[in-house]
Amino acid sequence: TVDPTGKVTFTPNKDFVGTATGVTIVRKDTNGTVAKATYTPRVLSEDGTVIAKYVNKEGEAIADTTVVVENEETGTSYTSSAKTIPGYVLTETPANANGTVTNGLTTITYVYEKATQNATVTYVDVTTGTEKVLGDIDKASGKFDEVINYSTEDRIIALQKAGYELVNDGFTTEDGRVYDADDTKNNFKVTVKQRVEPVTPNDEKPVPGQPVNPEDPNSPVWPNTAENLELTKTVTRTIKYRYNDENGKEVTAD
Repeated sequence: TVDPTGKVTFTPNKDFVGTATGVTIVRKDTNGTVAKATYTPRVLSEDGTVIAKYVNKEGEAIADTTVVVENEETGTSYTSSAKTIPGYVLTETPANANGTVTNGLTTITYVYEKATQNATVTYVDVTTGTEKVLGDIDKASGKFDEVINYSTEDRIIALQKAGYELVNDGFTTEDGRVYDADDTKNNFKVTVKQRVEPVTPNDEKPVPGQPVNPEDPNSPVWPNTAENLELTKTVTRTIKYRYNDENGKEVTAD
């Protein structure tokens, strides 16, 4: 529209994007001089970018940010998805996980928490070369990447008192074990073997129920069968002497 003063007002179509048809205005000034001007409006589209972040409950990033759409025209539909992150489970899907692009930057935030992991500790006897599980398999559970709250000490002491000696503690480390995201890596093994205590004739005869090593508080005790041990034994042998002459022929007495 053009008002009496010559001011031109354009009313744009909100859905129009691009170069509009030009408008030429012809006016005469007070001296009758004709003036002409053409205006061609150009409407640029707005655009936006959508990114997805993956964080823990503390807001810390636990995976790389994903660019869902970049510099897309506003109004364009977009969809996003959660990531599978080892050791974590999704707890919250944002309302704007799917939607339409708006002008500027849109951030989608997926929130995760640490997953619950399971661990086992198995005690085995390897005396014969074949593994034999001793007692129950101990189990523990906790959150990913946290310390496994378990100790092998009590069971190892009990096994030592029962007559075993430790071969390898496959669980205990200086810094402690933490839960892995893969539960198959949270299975541990403690190996023992039956203790063999040599006894010679110079040793005192073992007494059933008494510690094998009195100076060791975790020493096993002698079993009841210890009283049947024979440290010495009397045997009878017959010795036969043979004599040979200078030719090697056996000589017998008449």
